[in-house]
Amino acid sequence: MTNAAALGCPTLSVWVGGCKIVLHLAVGVVGPGQSVHSDDLPLAWETLDHLIGEIYECALDPSRWNATIEQIRLALCPPDWRTAFLMLERRNPPSARFIASTNVGPGVESTYSAVFAYSNPWSRRTWPARNGQLIDTDDILPREELRKTGLYKNFLAAMNVDRTLCLMLDRSDGARLGLLLIGPGDRNLTMLRRGLRVLGPHIQRAVRISQRIASVEVVASAARAAANRSRYALISLDKDLNILSVNDRVEHYVETGLITTTGGKLAFVDAAGQRKLANMGLGGSGTTSPSRRSTAQAANGRCWEY
Repeated sequence: MTNAAALGCPTLSVWVGGCKIVLHLAVGVVGPGQSVHSDDLPLAWETLDHLIGEIYECALDPSRWNATIEQIRLALCPPDWRTAFLMLERRNPPSARFIASTNVGPGVESTYSAVFAYSNPWSRRTWPARNGQLIDTDDILPREELRKTGLYKNFLAAMNVDRTLCLMLDRSDGARLGLLLIGPGDRNLTMLRRGLRVLGPHIQRAVRISQRIASVEVVASAARAAANRSRYALISLDKDLNILSVNDRVEHYVETGLITTTGGKLAFVDAAGQRKLANMGLGGSGTTSPSRRSTAQAANGRCWEY
């Protein structure tokens, strides 16, 4: 047990599934008829710092989202709130896809997508919500009304679920992305609300970073495929002759000993060709003079004569 001066109370740290869970121990005098609930205590910044780090790791490696969502659930949710997922839901045509999930049984995703996507009161009433908004379904549909719906009778009841906290993350092309944590409704969700308000902006940024990276990788993959269809060996260089990209035909010239790519730099085995190549790199990023342009063109022509 250590004293967290910044938090103003002692803490007990426990590692669960690779996530450091910090429990606060209330210290003080409680008056007659008063009580202290764990949800009234401050959040542990050590835990949130760890989760924020894991969230940004997911931006670089989306395969980590399942484990990270489970860590968020363990740190913030009541014990019997066991299920969470990142869901991309589309309105027209209705469909849903779980980008990541924890403790989701077999068939849950396909059943929701085929039968309940958008055609349920939770989805319809939360659809206009802005990005970054945290929604408690108790605020938009009382549980008594929910239990009369097909969504509850034919889907949620089997999972003992009648309440959701949904964090809206993003929307585009008629689809929206949200983080949903679900469970029995009669639970104190103060800690979960506080945690999601801190983590929400980081989750939103991480998802957008991941999408940007994926978009760039698609473009790069298309460019590589186009380059590999060329009849010629293609090499892109920076001003220092470092290799930026090559197509598959370049390997032939390496194997036949006409060029080398040692240390990520292009070099000609032929001395005259190497001198012309070296001259190409001397101009830096400034304006190329006519004489240097001719040298560059000659070296470029020499490059593809083999």
